[in-house]
Amino acid sequence: MTSGKILGIGLFVMKEKLKKLKSDIKKWNREVFGIANHIGECLERRLSKLDGKDDESTLSDEGREERKLF
Repeated sequence: MTSGKILGIGLFVMKEKLKKLKSDIKKWNREVFGIANHIGECLERRLSKLDGKDDESTLSDEGREERKLF
């Protein structure tokens, strides 16, 4: 089945193609949205750090400008 071509009777072929599609969609989802989730988490952590520094009044002008981007 790794060659990409599935042989058999109608419904069997359809079932096998759907199984492969499901696997491909899961892989795509992990690759695309897994990365997006990671980036979002990194941005949230950075934002929290900037907020903490702003609350402590130790945030530089450059940090305030970066904070405005969020």
